[in-house]
Amino acid sequence: MSEDKQAKKAQEDNLLKEKNARKKLLSTTQGLGQIDGFSFKEPIFIDVMLALGLLVAAGGFTYSLINTYISHTAMQNINQHNYKAAISILKGVPTFDFFTVPGTDMEDLYNKALYFDAIEKLDDEKDNSEAIKELQKIKPGSRFYNLSQLALKEYLKK
Repeated sequence: MSEDKQAKKAQEDNLLKEKNARKKLLSTTQGLGQIDGFSFKEPIFIDVMLALGLLVAAGGFTYSLINTYISHTAMQNINQHNYKAAISILKGVPTFDFFTVPGTDMEDLYNKALYFDAIEKLDDEKDNSEAIKELQKIKPGSRFYNLSQLALKEYLKK
C-alpha cells in the first residue's frame, strides 16, 4: 500500500508541475507577468466606453459624409439655376451642429435657393404670390434675410 500512495503522490506532483508550467507559459504568451503575482484584469466598463465612443465616431463620420454629399448636390443645382430641385433636396434635411462640416450649412443653402428662386420668379412675373411666400420663409440671421426684405419692400411697393 505504501507503493500505491507513493505512486499517487508522484502522479499528483507531476500534475501540479504541469499545471504550473501551463500557467507560466500562458502568462508569458499573453504578456501578463504571473511571476510576481500581479495580473491586470480590464473592467467591462472600459470596453463599453470604447464601444460607445467608436459608435459615436462612426456615426459622426457617416453623417458628415451624407451631409457633404447633400450640400454638394444642392450647391450644384443652385449653380445650374435649378432652384426647385435644391429646395426639395434641402427642405427636410435635419441638421446637427455638432457634426456639421464648416461651409456646408444646410440652412444657409436652403435660404440661398429660396431667395434665388423667388427673385427669378419675380423677374418673370411681378405679382407672383408664391415667390413672395418664398421670400417670407427666409429666417432672420441668414445672409439672405436682408436681401429678401429689400426685395419684398421693392416688389410690394409696385
